[in-house]
Formats: sequence, C-alpha cells, structure tokens
Amino acid sequence: MTCGSDRAGTFAALAMLVFLVPAANASPADDAFKQGRDLFKAGKYAEACTAFRESQRLDPSLGTQFNIAQCEEKTGKLASALKIYRDLVQYDTNGVRKAAASDLAAKLEPRVPKLQLQLSAKPAGTVITLDGVECGICLTGNAPVDFGTIAITVKAPGFKPATAGATIAEESKVIVVQVKLEPVASAIKVAPPPVVVVAPKPGPTPDPIAPPTDAPPRSKRKLAAVVTLAGAGAFVGTGIVLGAMARSRWQDAKAVCGGGTTCANDSDTQYAQDLGDSARTRANVSTVMFVAGGLAAAAGVYLWVTTPKTPKDHAITVSATAAPGTAGFVLAGQF
Repeated sequence: MTCGSDRAGTFAALAMLVFLVPAANASPADDAFKQGRDLFKAGKYAEACTAFRESQRLDPSLGTQFNIAQCEEKTGKLASALKIYRDLVQYDTNGVRKAAASDLAAKLEPRVPKLQLQLSAKPAGTVITLDGVECGICLTGNAPVDFGTIAITVKAPGFKPATAGATIAEESKVIVVQVKLEPVASAIKVAPPPVVVVAPKPGPTPDPIAPPTDAPPRSKRKLAAVVTLAGAGAFVGTGIVLGAMARSRWQDAKAVCGGGTTCANDSDTQYAQDLGDSARTRANVSTVMFVAGGLAAAAGVYLWVTTPKTPKDHAITVSATAAPGTAGFVLAGQF
C-alpha cells in the first residue's frame, strides 16, 4: 500500500469517528453535534461552527474540537484552527484523529498570516493584547492571526498605553506594525540644580533687646467691690424707706382709736389691728434689708481693701444719702 493510500485510509477512519453519532439515547449535545454535521455538509460553515460549539459547551470532547477546527479553517480563522490541531496532536489519545490533526496542522501552518510588532521600547513588564487577549509570543516573534481587523494594545512600565490596529486579509503574509511608546511625564527624571550654601559674614553681636513690659491688667476685684457696695446701698435705702412706712402705719393704727389702745367699736378695732399688722410686716422687712445691706457693705469693703493697688488707681469715695421717701449710697471716682 502506498503512502497516499495510507492517508486516504486514515481520513476515512477519521470521518467515521467524527461523524458517527449514536441513534439511541440522543442528548442535547448529540443533537447539536448532528446539526453541525449536517450544516457542514451543506457548506454552511459559520452555522456549523455555532452548532459544534454548543455541543462542546454541553459535552466537551476532543472529537467535537476537531470539527470546530475544520469549521474555523473554512471561515478564515486559520490561526484558531491551527491552535486546535496542535492541541489535539499534543493531548489526543485517539491515534487516528491525532494523526489527522498532525497532517492538517502541517498543511495549514504555511497558510496562516502572522503579525509582527515592532516596539520603540520594550522594558521588562511589557504586556501586549490582541482583541483583549494577552499575546505572549508577540514580544518575541511573529504571532499567528485570523483574518479580520485586530485591535492592538501595548502597556509598558513608565510609558503611556499605546494602541494600534491591523487588518489581515491575505494568507501566508506577515503584517508588520510599528508601535511608538511615549514615556509618562513622571518617568522623565531631571537632575535638580546644585545647591550652593553661602555662609554669612560674622558681624557685631547686637545688644539684647528686652521684651516690652506691659502694664499688669487691672484687677476685677475693685469693680466687684464697687458693685457690692452699690448693692449694699440699695438694701439699706430700701430698709430706710420700709422703716419709715412702718412707722407711718403704726401711727395711723394708733390714731384710729384716738391715740389709745382701745377703740369704741369692733370695726375700728379690726381696722387698727390691720394697720398694726402692716406696720409690723414693713418693720420686719426693713430690718432684713438693713442686715443684708450691712453684710453686702462688709463684703464690698473687704474686696476694696484687698484689691492690689496700681499707679492708675484713683480715689473713690462712698457716701450715704437720705431724702424724704428715699435713701442710698453715692459712689464717686474713676474705675
């Protein structure tokens, strides 16, 4: 048997493997696989890929992957198909399918277009993505790519992110894309100018300047003393007025009964008693006012005497005054 006949036998056996679906107990994955097989035979490769991917999602298998690779190749996704074939060569345990994948990968590899990126800088940590998927081989060599428009993004430490695009439309062609990376402002280090320190010439030592002496604040005790003495005067004056009113009421009470202590009738007696009670009440309040005034006056004098003297203090005089119906203290001086 010749080499050609061996290869034909291999593909015949492979066709039986990839398109054989059990008729009994068909699952949703099996139904999707059968639909993909029918669409592939009808030349509807994009729809077949969709059906095969659904079957792979429901029940992953290397046989379904082989069919997906064939669909990808028919729809122009040569790089994607090549990757699947290579994975099958590495991991598939089915000898017939593994040999077929190896043969198809060898035929497809020269047809796959490639992308070559030329970067103006390539610092450590540079990351390149194609359509959002990281591409490690892009840093060291040519990357196999599918037909269509590709979005390229380059990120490198110390540089601004750079983007570029490429359109792949021909087989076996290497597309070269140059990407210029611009450094970020913070990455540009400028050496600061040298600092020259000039020592000042020694001169005469100035005489120490004594801090200004502020006059001590005036004590608030004197103001408190004045206020207390004024309050004492108010108490005493009120006591004098109430005392005078009590005396007047007492004299009125005595006059009701003709200057004696016995009245001619009960009505006069009651009136005289009311006047007497009013006189006594005013006399008691007057006494309280005098006592409070005396205490306040003593406190005011104490505060005044114990207040520190200052040069600005002026003499303050306190004198009592009395007039018909009024009484009090007069304060004179500067505070």
